[in-house]
Amino acid sequence: TDPTARSGDTCLHLIARRGYWHLGRFVFMHVVPQNPEARRDAANQKNAVGQTPLSIACSTTGREDMVLLFCKAGADPNYVLDDTTMLIRAAVSGQDMAIDILHRYGAKLGARSEKTGRTALIKAALWGELNCVRMLLRAGADRRCRGWDGVSAIMHASRRATLDPNYDAIAEVLVPRGIGIGAGAGVNNRGDVHQPSDAELAFRPHQILDVQGEMWDCLFDKISDCVVY
Repeated sequence: TDPTARSGDTCLHLIARRGYWHLGRFVFMHVVPQNPEARRDAANQKNAVGQTPLSIACSTTGREDMVLLFCKAGADPNYVLDDTTMLIRAAVSGQDMAIDILHRYGAKLGARSEKTGRTALIKAALWGELNCVRMLLRAGADRRCRGWDGVSAIMHASRRATLDPNYDAIAEVLVPRGIGIGAGAGVNNRGDVHQPSDAELAFRPHQILDVQGEMWDCLFDKISDCVVY
């Protein structure tokens, strides 16, 4: 018996929880009827506690390949479970690549928690997820947003910088370019070139990484709504 199983789980819920990407692809290609509606229904099936396969993948570190698989199949990137969006789940689990995938499939960067008003960017800064902060900024997340408590992402990072040096880098990334720290690299008066700062790197176009090369070879890729993935 799987202790993590929940009432109403489908095989895709279990696959998402365990990270069995190849088995998930097999289910979509050979078990689920081969039409977009059937794949979409399977990818959005909820168990007794409201979890979808995508929500499980977004909440579990190292499941970027599963996130892409379910998004390709038609899972809803804007589904909200327990007042938490899929982007927020990916952000607090440290999955920066999953953030990119969700955004390209239509996840709303500005979606907030109804209870706290926090966005994925605020949550990523609060949890110390530097790469997720970078990815959200690259995608266009608004660094000025504040939760209902009036605290922004940079305020959260600055408050925690004394306890964890990782938050220093997050605070630097969150400062707008050209203002104080994080203004970026350049050439000094002596003509020396130094390495670009985290703040500058956050605004450079990022390369699309192949999470798992074989995953692009799904039979339903041709009907994908995303031109990148």
